[in-house]
Amino acid sequence: MAAPSNRAVDMTVTRDNNMVVVNVVGRSETPKSVSFTIDVEGASTTRNLARGTIGPDSKTLSVVRFADIAPWRVTLDVDEQGADHYTLHVSDKTLD
Repeated sequence: MAAPSNRAVDMTVTRDNNMVVVNVVGRSETPKSVSFTIDVEGASTTRNLARGTIGPDSKTLSVVRFADIAPWRVTLDVDEQGADHYTLHVSDKTLD
């Protein structure tokens, strides 16, 4: 699932060997601070809070892996410097 191009933080979710892999990547034409929270709900639950500075080069901000046992849902809440807060969602039902 890709965020619209005007957003500096994007989340991709893939399946690999009975695991779900969540990659959070950041990129911005001008350097900016971002903070985000990744919540995983399902058979496995986890919450990661992070912050960092991103720029013109694409940068992996976080990687989360968990067992692909339905039902599950991943929520990414993002706050960008100088931009509105936004939320991205992916679930076992939307990834198929």
